[in-house]
Amino acid sequence: MELARHAARHRRWARAERLYRLVLRLCPGQPKLWVQLGHMLKEQGAMAAALGAYRMAERLAPGEGDAVRHMAAVLERLLLKV
Repeated sequence: MELARHAARHRRWARAERLYRLVLRLCPGQPKLWVQLGHMLKEQGAMAAALGAYRMAERLAPGEGDAVRHMAAVLERLLLKV
């Protein structure tokens, strides 16, 4: 987990994404980890995948503020591209 945070702090998005995915294999029920994965995906421009990660976080913790806020931002970006 610390390696994923370190990679994210240093803007190594792809590495952080891989590390968060590994952690999520062990702890798939942690909404905050799904939010972090969503951030890594969003930073790489994978908006649809980021939306999926935020939606998973929201499913695990309905009303989760971070997930809902970031989901809205991603949806806005996706709609502006249309």
